[in-house]
Amino acid sequence: LKKLILIRSYVGRNGCAALATLLQNPNSKLTVLDLSDSDIDGEGAADLATGLTGNSTLKDLDISINQDIAEAGWRAIFTTLQSPNCAL
Repeated sequence: LKKLILIRSYVGRNGCAALATLLQNPNSKLTVLDLSDSDIDGEGAADLATGLTGNSTLKDLDISINQDIAEAGWRAIFTTLQSPNCAL
């Protein structure tokens, strides 16, 4: 699986936790993850940020139009994106 497009899907927190596990899997070949308009909140964003740490394959992540991501969730994402352990 190289592309996962879940636009306008109810991913929610449990889905974000599962996706974080997928992103941390060293066998994952996922390069594109589109979660736009997918009901992600701050906790889900933080889970995704955890999953991005150490991921070396993902090149395109879209989490736009998720209005419930609060400041703490965005901060987790941005902090991870600035980390040398994140290839995104």
